[in-house]
Amino acid sequence: MHSDQFWTSLDGQILTIKNKDARTVSLTLAFYPRTTEELDFLKDNLARLHFTERSTLARIGIEMITQEPASIKAGRLILEADAFVFDESFPNAGYWKKLLIPGTPVGRLFYAPEKAKLSTAEIWEAIQTNRLKLPNTISIDRVGRVFLTPHHVRYALNPRLKRPDFERLVSGEAGRAYLDKVQVRIETDLLTVPPRSGVLTSCSMYLKEHYVLLNRGEGNFGIHTSAVLLDPVKTFGTNVMLEIYNTGTQPVVNPMVSVEIFRAPPSAIAGISPDDPEFKSLRRRRTRLLTTATDVFACIDAHPPRIDTPAHPRTHITVRGQSALMENFSLFLQTSGRPMPKINKLKDCGYRTLVEAVAAAPADADTLLIDYFPNLVEHTELLTRLPKLKLRRIIFRQPSRTHGFFLSTNAHGRLEGYHDLGIDVYWFHAAMGDLYRHTYKKNHGFFVREELRRVFQECTILAF
Repeated sequence: MHSDQFWTSLDGQILTIKNKDARTVSLTLAFYPRTTEELDFLKDNLARLHFTERSTLARIGIEMITQEPASIKAGRLILEADAFVFDESFPNAGYWKKLLIPGTPVGRLFYAPEKAKLSTAEIWEAIQTNRLKLPNTISIDRVGRVFLTPHHVRYALNPRLKRPDFERLVSGEAGRAYLDKVQVRIETDLLTVPPRSGVLTSCSMYLKEHYVLLNRGEGNFGIHTSAVLLDPVKTFGTNVMLEIYNTGTQPVVNPMVSVEIFRAPPSAIAGISPDDPEFKSLRRRRTRLLTTATDVFACIDAHPPRIDTPAHPRTHITVRGQSALMENFSLFLQTSGRPMPKINKLKDCGYRTLVEAVAAAPADADTLLIDYFPNLVEHTELLTRLPKLKLRRIIFRQPSRTHGFFLSTNAHGRLEGYHDLGIDVYWFHAAMGDLYRHTYKKNHGFFVREELRRVFQECTILAF
């Protein structure tokens, strides 16, 4: 670690929780260093560590005020905080305390050295060279603070959301993408924050190689929640969320937000240049997987698997003519941590059905190669066996039996399920002789070369 570079921790968790009064709970938060070297650095900089709340918590009305500085106990950083709901009109206001339990992810610590902060001239130069995009209506003062006004929109949470939905959001099971879908956008001619209430609004921002730190404010234009840190690459688009609340007795009209901008260290923006080590590593991995997929599918085409043993599916159903016993050549392999197996050393090129392949899967298998993207019943069979599998990726050759080159609408739902489970999905496109990984951008799915995912995420224009 370097004392002149911006730093962020891993997500911290709630260690203990205690009721303080009718509207507040006291929390003890724990943050775990990545290495002993990192812990040693943090010991010398405890007074300069600050907290940024998970944006998902702020967007459902939960605010956390920390009591800095952090302390170190048993090799972890400990921080005390008070949590409350900043607006009682949120649908979860009646039971928000019960949503917070030990182990809940709460946010990160960050270290923002003055040497990493951009000056006024550096900010203006970054904007003019398109390395940084901020709203059109900004002012920059001489000490490097950027003042901006949010969009004239407010967002409200769908009143049909129930407690289980909020539990999924707080636990991290459902992320910001889900929250984007269930919040309602309301256009307004004049953005106001009534007394003792809050507003969810947004602004436009594009960060390629910078962190943006939101100043919470003194209260005269409202107070921004503790979700104050915007990350490079991830912060992109026209709906960067802002959560502002008003503790006073008078309304705030057209609230203003000020931000400071910091250079991101190389590790935070790694993988976006062909000369970057991470870019090269991802390209090598794609090449290895591509070679394995090419060999396996060539072997399957030359020697189609026979029915050696009867398949025993767990779901004895047929949906729209499709079942788990349909021919779908499949094979499980172990592809991580050691050289890829040679096809001529494999006992079988594959199995006729997914069910047969699962039954014969090696204990350490982490990759499924399959001819057709799993249908609904095959998907169900796979999910019922996940606890016994170490599945990390799926490589399919053909999108659909019924839609030709395209995935069906239902298949997109299964892709989202694999994404939520942390299973990477690749499309082996034989005609193009390449392998493409599924990724999301602005809630839409795309297949791109693995090493280009970071570049793809930061692109403002898509070319077809």
